[in-house]
Amino acid sequence: KKKKKKKMYSQFVGVTFNRTHNKYQACITHYRKQHYLGRYKLAADAALAYDESARLLKGPNWKTNFTTRDDYELAKEREIEQVS
Repeated sequence: KKKKKKKMYSQFVGVTFNRTHNKYQACITHYRKQHYLGRYKLAADAALAYDESARLLKGPNWKTNFTTRDDYELAKEREIEQVS
């Protein structure tokens, strides 16, 4: 039986899965330069890092993953349930 591969992307903007480190990483592009935001165990944490950078670099009206902190907390809880 073939081993199922983990997908390299996530449902969040600016978040991909890094197989080498087995973690999610966040990146944002600003004026054609890619900024690395770090590696995270949970995709929701990486998405929050992207959101904070997007608001800082691109302004409050830029597309983000979470509109409120509660949305982030809910997504994080769901992800923790799926992992365990």
